[in-house]
Amino acid sequence: MNIWAAIPLAACLAYLLLLLLVLPNAQQRVSRYLAYFLAAASVWGFCSFMIHLDAPASETLLWNNLLAVSLVWALVAYFHFVRVYVYDKAGPSMVAAYSVLAVVAGLAAAGKLVESARVEDGIVYSEIGAPVYLIAAASAVMAGLIAAGLLRKYSSLAPGLERQSVLFLLGGLLITVTAGFSNLSGDPNISGLPIDQLASFINAAFIGLIVSRFRFVNLKFRDPHRGLTYVLIVPAVVISLAGIISVTFGINGAVPEIGRFNGWAVIPLVASVVYIILLFMVAQDSERRANRFFAYFLGVGAFWSFSSFMLVFNSAASPGYLQFWNEIVVVAIAWVSIAYFHFVRAYNNQSGGIWIWIGYAFTLILLGLALAGEVVSNVRLVDGYLFHDIRPWDLIVGGFIAPFIAAGMIMLIRRYRTSTDPVDRNRTIYLIIGSGALILFSYITPFTPALAGLTTDHLGNIANAGLIAYAMSRYHLFDIKLVARRGLTLIALVAAIGAGYGGLVFIVSRLFPGAPNSTIVLIAGIAVTMLALSGRSLAHFISVSIDRLFYRDTYRHRLELLDFSTKMSHILNLDELSQALLPPLTKALGITHAALLFQDNSAADFTVQYTFPDNHELRGTLRLPVDNPIIEWMDREGRPLAPSQVESIPEFKGLWQTEREQLTGANLALLHPIKSRGKLIGLIAVGQKKRGGIYNTEDLELISRIASQAGVIIENAQLYVQATTRANTDELTGLYNHRHFHERIEQEIARGSRFGISFSLIILDLDLFKVYNDIYGHLAGDQLLRKVGKIIQSSVRSIDLSFRYGGEEFAIILPETRIEDAYRVAERLRKTVEAKSSFREMPVTASLGVATWPSDGVMKEEVIHRADTALYRAKQTGRNRTCLASEVQQPIAQPAAAAAEGDSQPKALSIIYALAATVDAKDHYTYGHSRKVSEYAVALAEALRLPQDTIHTIRAAGLLHDIGKIGVPDSILTKPGALEQKEWEPIRTHPELGVEILRHVTDLSQCLPAIMHHHENWDGTGYPQGLKGPAIPLEARILSVADAYDAITSPRPYRNQLALKDALAELRRCAGTQFDPSLVPVFCELMQPGAGAVPGIERRAEYGPSNQAGPK
Repeated sequence: MNIWAAIPLAACLAYLLLLLLVLPNAQQRVSRYLAYFLAAASVWGFCSFMIHLDAPASETLLWNNLLAVSLVWALVAYFHFVRVYVYDKAGPSMVAAYSVLAVVAGLAAAGKLVESARVEDGIVYSEIGAPVYLIAAASAVMAGLIAAGLLRKYSSLAPGLERQSVLFLLGGLLITVTAGFSNLSGDPNISGLPIDQLASFINAAFIGLIVSRFRFVNLKFRDPHRGLTYVLIVPAVVISLAGIISVTFGINGAVPEIGRFNGWAVIPLVASVVYIILLFMVAQDSERRANRFFAYFLGVGAFWSFSSFMLVFNSAASPGYLQFWNEIVVVAIAWVSIAYFHFVRAYNNQSGGIWIWIGYAFTLILLGLALAGEVVSNVRLVDGYLFHDIRPWDLIVGGFIAPFIAAGMIMLIRRYRTSTDPVDRNRTIYLIIGSGALILFSYITPFTPALAGLTTDHLGNIANAGLIAYAMSRYHLFDIKLVARRGLTLIALVAAIGAGYGGLVFIVSRLFPGAPNSTIVLIAGIAVTMLALSGRSLAHFISVSIDRLFYRDTYRHRLELLDFSTKMSHILNLDELSQALLPPLTKALGITHAALLFQDNSAADFTVQYTFPDNHELRGTLRLPVDNPIIEWMDREGRPLAPSQVESIPEFKGLWQTEREQLTGANLALLHPIKSRGKLIGLIAVGQKKRGGIYNTEDLELISRIASQAGVIIENAQLYVQATTRANTDELTGLYNHRHFHERIEQEIARGSRFGISFSLIILDLDLFKVYNDIYGHLAGDQLLRKVGKIIQSSVRSIDLSFRYGGEEFAIILPETRIEDAYRVAERLRKTVEAKSSFREMPVTASLGVATWPSDGVMKEEVIHRADTALYRAKQTGRNRTCLASEVQQPIAQPAAAAAEGDSQPKALSIIYALAATVDAKDHYTYGHSRKVSEYAVALAEALRLPQDTIHTIRAAGLLHDIGKIGVPDSILTKPGALEQKEWEPIRTHPELGVEILRHVTDLSQCLPAIMHHHENWDGTGYPQGLKGPAIPLEARILSVADAYDAITSPRPYRNQLALKDALAELRRCAGTQFDPSLVPVFCELMQPGAGAVPGIERRAEYGPSNQAGPK
């Protein structure tokens, strides 16, 4: 290799390195056009490099013409880049620039640019035609326009890094253009030398500086390996283009015949072409890491085969030419082995590791030594056989790469043996067989005397390529449908442009039969350039047509999904979201069913909430708890999971058998996570393909794209639902609030008017809630409101609507409910509130008013007023009752005195119940005694089927029966032993004292007889008045039994509590003396285990005396 060839080679490699950095990160339009210029500049450098390789005269002429074309191309590409950078558009001047390029290409093809060329001692001697000076003038104009654009950009920028980068761009341009025109000066000191490539190398250094330091391009080094794919594609495309042009020149006779063609060159040529085709196919599906490294390996394999072809195809090649390509082949052999090892590690989801870097370091060192002439020498071709002096480097290279090849084979074999997926096993075995064929032929050929020096080692390359192609199409190493679509699009686009070019040449030659070939080429070139500028629209049209051909009926549904985020960005309803997502997804993928899994709240399980078809059995059968290993894995990994993978992932070994069966029974092909801001918020579950196919890469990308777009939409919808619910919900009770009550009742009236149906309204108000708050505090009041809210929710249907109307008032809307049914619901509510809310000394009751629409009012205000009036009637007539609006004709007028007295009741009641609670709390042995006596007495009264008014009286009397003890000294009440006779005197006065305290409270007037006489005995031996038999009020007789039972079944310091059996025996023994003999049997029956009359109370006495005295 001539020393002068090192300059253009360095420039070419510098531009390729920049292309490696820029292309994978070219997200902006200006960055893409910078990458376009770098590619063109690398082609220019490569052409100059090929000229200075001491090639035969015929090849020198060919590469000289290509050099002229590539020079103009690089300048046009730079002009295009600057136009986009400065003006953000191409503009009409670009049409003229590409027209110049088309003319140059036509003149070069016609042999009008360079008439003859030869290389002597590294200096190129050429005779150029007159058109070259016209091209130089056009190039000077373009250079001036570029400089003007950069100066304009410079003046528009504020001082900073970007302004400095513009200066470097301008400086690189001036240096390169000046050096380029120096070749036309005729100066014998510089003419024919690659001075322009030296300037181009400086320009590449400037561009590298602004890219790396000034951040002209937003570099992201998250995935540098993807850049390797692009760097491999670019030279492959350039070399293929050069080959096509060479053939074209040869056919047209513009280049003298190239020397004898070696038949053995066909083998590496075929291998190279096959690998390039495979590389083109795989590079289009390079989203996955394994695919990118597979493309990388194919690119290196293609480079190795192409280098071998260049080495042997020309039997008349010069020794310098053979020396260079033999050196490249040796390096390529080492490189392809390291690339193979790198791909296998990526295929097994492993990082490169230190050995990868050692392998690449050895390859670079080998390249340096080879180019220095230390590896291969005395290279010659004799009758198609290659002879060279390479020992001991053949043994060194073979010994170094052997461990890499062996390690790669071992990893593939291990994956084949451990894999449980049959598709993966078949795919892997083809890789093993293909790699084995490649290794076998590569090692047999050099050490077999009959084959040494021939290219039979590339037979293994062809075999490997064929097996890889079969494995790719049969076992989906990549998405063949995706490649076919993109390939057909590209082929159709090239064919359209080629047909346009050929058609124009044919038409122009027929219209102007005497026109020179250069004119025809010029006209056709301009027309094709215009067609190429519109290539984006043409490519889009072809792409859409091919997509329709491939997807047929599913194409429309795929378009809907691709436009999903635009259409759904305004939707905040999960029902609408599922309708817009699941049907097109199911139809686009051709699957049996699809589902969405969400949580009801942050701690709930993931359950199937939407399916398509709507009635699919998956709804209600698939449930994944938040601590399920599958959920934890998908939240952490963020990747889809196929149920078939569950058995092969160690993390899922702990799944319960029922969970495995649930997942298997769902007949799912894939679970894909839906995440938003790093948090798992849902799952997309998709079923099997209807025709038994498997999911290809494009299907997975479509699901992943939908999941990523749906994540934000779903989270926004959930947040909207939560905000709406919070705005309509009372935080204390969990019921709907007052504002939402008015919204829903208006909706019910509108619905009733439209469909002719009725609804009922219940308004519930807790009785004496202010008194309850005053006695027990607001925290206890809040607790009571929460409990009542739960009682209401559990007592109505799912279609009924419950509200906290305000304070202690609640409202219930009963859709499509008649007044009779509404009354039954209200009564059930009243009894439940009374039974389940009275857990303190003060009873909790509720009054209810019921109205129905439209019978009790047509307008919203009328219905509410009638229900409120009925509630007021229930309050007036004694509370703890239900009144219908139809029963209330006129509001009940109250005398002023009665009203005043009524207004004073709550205050008096609050004081009295507070005193009762104080009495109970004075002795911890009797704490809760009044409440339990009240509950026992109410149970007995209900068993006797007494009227409700009497039961209410007994409940209140039971709570207040010992209120007179407020006047008994604490020393007597809390005495640990038995009382003396004189101590009994204050005790016997407490009934009368209690009546004296309560007699001024109108609401409690019915309770006074029971409180006064609850210590009277059936035989007349009781106190305070010694009444006997039926003369004792019934309410007092009931309280006497309940009071005695609680006393003997509760612990006292002076005696143990009695067991249930003993306590009931004691009651029976005293029947007829102390107790009414007709009441004791009824009470004993109630207290029998299992009777359930007073749940949770009587059980404390079932297990006999307690050793602990506590608050009973």
